[in-house]
Amino acid sequence: MKRKRVGAFRRRAQRATTETRRATCQICSRERAQYRRLLARTRRAWSKFCEDAANPFGRHYKAIFRKRRPPSDLFQQSTPADTEVEQAENILRTLYPATTPETSAGPSPAAQNDRPFSSREITRIIKNVNKTKAPGFDGLDNIILQQIHQANPELLLLMFNKCLEFGLFPSTIKIGVVVLFYKEGKSQNDPMSYRRISLLPSIGKLLEKLMSQRLSFHPKTTDQQHPKQYGFKEGASIDHALDSHKDYITRLSPSAKHFYSI
Repeated sequence: MKRKRVGAFRRRAQRATTETRRATCQICSRERAQYRRLLARTRRAWSKFCEDAANPFGRHYKAIFRKRRPPSDLFQQSTPADTEVEQAENILRTLYPATTPETSAGPSPAAQNDRPFSSREITRIIKNVNKTKAPGFDGLDNIILQQIHQANPELLLLMFNKCLEFGLFPSTIKIGVVVLFYKEGKSQNDPMSYRRISLLPSIGKLLEKLMSQRLSFHPKTTDQQHPKQYGFKEGASIDHALDSHKDYITRLSPSAKHFYSI
């Protein structure tokens, strides 16, 4: 309930007009701070509860896994023996159909005005990464990358600048680990009964973040970004687009002019 309340205040602040935006943002910040304090206390209490448990498969274990089954038991009730792998492969083929590989034109070296990544850019991104994200197939999560950067700041900087210099995004950091989550109450033989996520290497996400910041920075500094653009723009959302559309209708209403929208 508290999380939904904070989300409601955040949406209200995003939709607020210029006159009331400051007040609504202050209320949202206060509610978010209270929620974070409550979340921290809850996590400490849960951690202490798990540490004090004498039986590792006691109440805390049942509280987490009471509605779930181990991945090894996922298909055993609906498939004959030795066919779990075949069914898993069938699910992957349905959810991720084979496509014709695109012919690559080769690397595109960086342009002359593309400056190398700076240590400040990488440090700012690594400092703000989410530490709770699961790693990819390499097992390197964001915490490990932070420690690597702290021990040798030039290592990641050199590697990312080489990718920029040769215009390459290494294919090895595009490999994802597909994890399937069964939707309770649905047929286990139906591939659409599984929600899938793909775990990508964290180092690839860092490179992607660096590139996306460069791409968004260029149109801003060269005045090539339209003021009415709300998609793929930091700090803008559908709420801002609807608010702009509502203001436009309000301005035209007194003049009895016709208007249309797509």
